[in-house]
Amino acid sequence: MCAYRGIGAVSSDRFDRDDVRRQRMYTICIIGSKSVGKTYLAEQLIRRFTRDGIRVAAVKSSRHPLDVPYTDTERLAKAGAQLVIFGSSKETALFIKSRVDPRRLFSKFENDFEVLLVEGMKHSEYPKILLAKDSGDLEIDVDPRTVEMVVCPQELRYEAKQKFPSAVLRERSEIDKIYSTLKKKYNQQYVRELPEKDCGVCGYKTCAAYGRAILKGETKPGRCSVDGWQVKVYVDDSLVRLSPYPESVAQQMIGAFLSTLHGVRKGYRKVEIYLHRRPR
Repeated sequence: MCAYRGIGAVSSDRFDRDDVRRQRMYTICIIGSKSVGKTYLAEQLIRRFTRDGIRVAAVKSSRHPLDVPYTDTERLAKAGAQLVIFGSSKETALFIKSRVDPRRLFSKFENDFEVLLVEGMKHSEYPKILLAKDSGDLEIDVDPRTVEMVVCPQELRYEAKQKFPSAVLRERSEIDKIYSTLKKKYNQQYVRELPEKDCGVCGYKTCAAYGRAILKGETKPGRCSVDGWQVKVYVDDSLVRLSPYPESVAQQMIGAFLSTLHGVRKGYRKVEIYLHRRPR
């Protein structure tokens, strides 16, 4: 959950390592000026995804520090702790006194969630929803190619379409239409990333048949359980891109290494190996 400092980290998640198309979280950023309604929209979308049985993670990206005045966690941090962990019977929170790229944390949890809603991160590569109340809000510093939807009043639609020609236009009152568009994109991404193994575990003869049923609304995503491994390597928190061959070699080496160890239970789903350079 926190930044891992050292030579590197290797993680393996059970998945289809032979297919470069990964089942990953559908990620969308909600961007716009202050007080334009980003958090409200995120709340409404989270409620709808959750209602439909889709597991959601949310991220708030801000230029301002987290405001937790007069708490014990604040006192510990002010005393000099670089990492403070708060734990109770219902929740756990980490306070890291340094900047950590949220994308490093995304990869940590991407197999536990299906949708990631990010408030902010306008310069990221992720697709975005831009909220605008007036013309000034449309002057935001963002790559227009990443803006997939603009939520704005009717009178701004022409100007919004000129600035973001590929974006879908919606009004703030059209929450259900906004959600319907996002859920459709989520389904499309899931179908694109089906492994084409035609194993039949999902109940359909082929992956293509399962995909068509999803897009028609006849069934839901989440029934694909192709067994395999996905390997990720981080060096000093930076992801090292692996082509299929070195990924396969890493998976086999890690698997062989674990087979020699006592106490490793069978059927494990995730392996994490951390290499830290010890200070001398």
